[in-house]
Amino acid sequence: MKAWIDEYNPGQPKANTWITDADIVAWAEGNAADNRAAFLESRKAAAAKGATAEFQKMEGVLANPEGTALYMALAEVRKKMSDDLGDLNMPENRCGMVYKMDIAAPD
Repeated sequence: MKAWIDEYNPGQPKANTWITDADIVAWAEGNAADNRAAFLESRKAAAAKGATAEFQKMEGVLANPEGTALYMALAEVRKKMSDDLGDLNMPENRCGMVYKMDIAAPD
């Protein structure tokens, strides 16, 4: 990974700029030469694969002892989670929240 990072370091001679959105889309579609987009732009790469990208300032995740739910602490809820455009729609709350996700038992 250090070699990948060094290639994108603007201070290096002959350096590329940064990974572009087109590079990330190419990776998500399986058309990239390697997996650097997934490691160097993880959030964007996950969103390109269909993951929820609305979470901001996630502080931690904890499972309950029964293994039936996950609790995720968020330091704040901002625009991306309250704009009616994504998978999540919660009122903006700069004081944060705890989000509960129920886990279905495997078949």
